[in-house]
Amino acid sequence: MALQVWKNLTIARPEIFSSLFIVDSLQEWLVAWPKKQGPEITVKVWQLLPYAAIWITWKSRNDKVFRNREVSRERIIREVKATVCKRSGFVKKGLQIKSMRAVVQRVTSASVEVEGHIVSEIGPGLVVLVGIHESDVESDVDYMYPFYLSF
Repeated sequence: MALQVWKNLTIARPEIFSSLFIVDSLQEWLVAWPKKQGPEITVKVWQLLPYAAIWITWKSRNDKVFRNREVSRERIIREVKATVCKRSGFVKKGLQIKSMRAVVQRVTSASVEVEGHIVSEIGPGLVVLVGIHESDVESDVDYMYPFYLSF
């Protein structure tokens, strides 16, 4: 289960997943965790990811061993992402963006059509559909986009 979680969390950077198998210790792997460039929030999210994944995977393993509770891979991944967002300061106490919504989906391919013509397309990756309401302000969008980029 742990390897499946790591594979899913590092899908955008497969070389990171494969590096799990060439180090002698978890500490060595954490020290070698690659740096990420970009907005401050993106860098912070990326730095916290391996620690959150280790912590939540360990907690889930203990739930299984000591409480006889099975936890799905999807739930572990959601909990890792939520932990990273909370610890990075991305989700701030009292922040409520009431109108903006987003759906993130992994796809093998996707395209955008306008009046019957494809204006953009991708191969395997993530598609983010963001709904913005007229009550949302530009700072809401600026605040949310690093979160979407972190996945």
